[in-house]
Amino acid sequence: MKPGTHLKDITWTDENGVELVKSITAPECVWWTVLAQNPWIEEWCKNHPGMAIYGEVYGPNVQGTDFHYGKAQGQYGFAVFDVLDHGRWVDNAELFDNPVYSDGLLETVSVLFRGPLDIAALEKLAEQDSVYPRQKIREGVVVKLERNERFDSRHGRVALKYVSDKYLCMK
Repeated sequence: MKPGTHLKDITWTDENGVELVKSITAPECVWWTVLAQNPWIEEWCKNHPGMAIYGEVYGPNVQGTDFHYGKAQGQYGFAVFDVLDHGRWVDNAELFDNPVYSDGLLETVSVLFRGPLDIAALEKLAEQDSVYPRQKIREGVVVKLERNERFDSRHGRVALKYVSDKYLCMK
C-alpha cells in the first residue's frame, strides 16, 4: 500500500477522561519511491501478467555515496536480475536473449561475461572499474548459470557473488 494510506484509528481515554483518536497511516517505503522514479517497472508488470521481476535497488541512499551508480542523492535505480514467469524461474540466457523479457522496457543488471567458468578471468573481472558512469570501484560480480538452473536443497537457487578485493579494502 502507498505511503499515507489510512490503516486504522486507535481510540483511547486519557487520565482526564478525554477520548483521543490517533490515525495510523502506512509509513514511507523506499519501494514506492523506486516505483515512482522508474515508471517502466509498472508498465512492464502490466504488460506481463503472471510474471514477477526481482532486482536490486541502487543509488547513494542505498549503498552510500561511494557507490552511487550514477544516481544523485534521493534518486533510485532498479536493475532486474531475475524473472519468475508463471511460477517458473527464467534461465539467464532466456532472460537476456528472449524478446518476451528483453522488450526494451526491462532494465536489467549489466552482463559482464558469458561463457564457461574461469576463476582467473572472474578475479580479473571483479577488480576492473565499474561499468556505471562516474563510478570507479566495482563491488564484485555475480556468477549464475546461464541455462538449466540448479537448486541446492539447503540454499535454494545456485548463484554466487565474487566480491572485489578493492571493495573489501574500503570496508
